[in-house]
Amino acid sequence: GFVRTELARITLMFGFWCNIGASVGEWVESHRSLIEPHDCDFNNHMNVMGYFSRFCNAGGYLLAQAGASHGEAIELGLGVGTISNTIRYFEEVVHTDQVMINSAVFKIGRSSIHHGHRLMNVKSGALSATCIFSEVLFGLESRASTPWPADIRARLEDRVIELNDDQRAEYGSVYP
Repeated sequence: GFVRTELARITLMFGFWCNIGASVGEWVESHRSLIEPHDCDFNNHMNVMGYFSRFCNAGGYLLAQAGASHGEAIELGLGVGTISNTIRYFEEVVHTDQVMINSAVFKIGRSSIHHGHRLMNVKSGALSATCIFSEVLFGLESRASTPWPADIRARLEDRVIELNDDQRAEYGSVYP
């Protein structure tokens, strides 16, 4: 209702909904930006590239928070490759809108990770889009999947969240 929407809008504006240094198993704020003209199509709506680049940056930030940044992986002779990503759109954002993304780890496999993201319009509090990435860890030399190193795996597992039914519906059938 109105009260819930207004509360979400206010908390998004002031950044209290998610804490960048969030605790174990919580959504983390992973991105904030302003929609610029180059992000938009001829209708002044943010285009697919605008969404995708923001979700990619958010995913990189989420992994870096767990000590699994691309740079750290390369130092260990590892790479992270995207298997799939799915974006679902709910409310459009346009030039001058402020957006933020909250991110979380959904599932860790032997060598895989599934992480999700929620792009919100800061002013209205509306959910604009969700994205889920499925990625695999691989050896840079072998080019084959490889298990997560124990220390990184532990940090990633600490960040796994369980979604409620409403949140799962935002990701559709691709939720792992």
